[in-house]
Amino acid sequence: NSSLLTVLATVVASWSWLAIVRIEGFSPRASVISSATSYSNNNNWSSTINRSATRISQFNHHGNHPLSATSDNATVKPSDITYTDGTGTTKNKQSNKQRKINRQGNYNAKQRTKYPKKTKSSSSAAPNSNRPYTDLSVDELKQLTEYHLSQNIQPNGIISIGTMSPAQMHEFSRLLSSWSKLSSPHHQKQILAAEMAEQCLRELLEEQTAGNEHAQKMITMDMYYLVIKAWLKVGGYKDFVHATSLLDLMELHTNPKKESSSSLKCYAAVLNGWCKSRSMGAEVKAEEILNRMKSRDVRHYNNVMNRIANNGKPNAGLEAERLLDELISSYKSEGINATIAPNRNSFNTV
Repeated sequence: NSSLLTVLATVVASWSWLAIVRIEGFSPRASVISSATSYSNNNNWSSTINRSATRISQFNHHGNHPLSATSDNATVKPSDITYTDGTGTTKNKQSNKQRKINRQGNYNAKQRTKYPKKTKSSSSAAPNSNRPYTDLSVDELKQLTEYHLSQNIQPNGIISIGTMSPAQMHEFSRLLSSWSKLSSPHHQKQILAAEMAEQCLRELLEEQTAGNEHAQKMITMDMYYLVIKAWLKVGGYKDFVHATSLLDLMELHTNPKKESSSSLKCYAAVLNGWCKSRSMGAEVKAEEILNRMKSRDVRHYNNVMNRIANNGKPNAGLEAERLLDELISSYKSEGINATIAPNRNSFNTV
């Protein structure tokens, strides 16, 4: 009986203690701090209790302790937790991963100091630094071009052709170069640049057709190339068609039997433009340009085969293989020409 009374008394005392804790509230942090206060006179326990109390206080400050009222199941970064050791020094707790990152950062800083990064020279910094009239805006450049276009118009409204001076031709060549190298995020300004560049070229071609000797010496294949690139930068299907028509204009005013490296550059620019185009039927246009080229190498064939293989048609593989067979036949018929020899990319494309 005495044992039973002792057990009942113990249970009643436990319930009373839980009721008091439930009413008054219980905080682990307060419990640890109070324990630290009670044991503050004990030198063996003071450093341990102070360190634990400080760390729990830090948890509660960040609101990340699992038992904190402001915690949303958040996690604490080890680097955010500070603790005080027995000597009173405040330290940051870092994980092994953070230490590794810090060591790598210090090593990279030393390498940058030991091997400084080379800066680009001013000559290659600006891609359009050689563009004439860089100090003029688009509207000012347009007014200057219209001024030179009006110089050959007589008071009665008749345009005199064949009387352009070398100085005027030089200005037209500079205007052509400036318009063709103009880059603008606005689509309409890019179209304007291509139109103005072509107009300057056509003014010089009219002088050449009229028999002006200076115009025949002034016009070069690079002028055709600049105008073609200006239209290709516009990027539309009609713009690519117009750039292709400029090849006809070039063949009309030049000797078709002679194909220089500059003229080959014009064909290659139009060919690459069609190969990069996502328009329907672009692969057909690209193959037509390939057949018009007298000097071809394996890169031109590979570009066209890659465009044919990615056109999405059911017979794309067969068409690409057909062009590969033509490449192999041309390679054998031209006496094992190294520039037209099929390479790994040719077979991988098919």
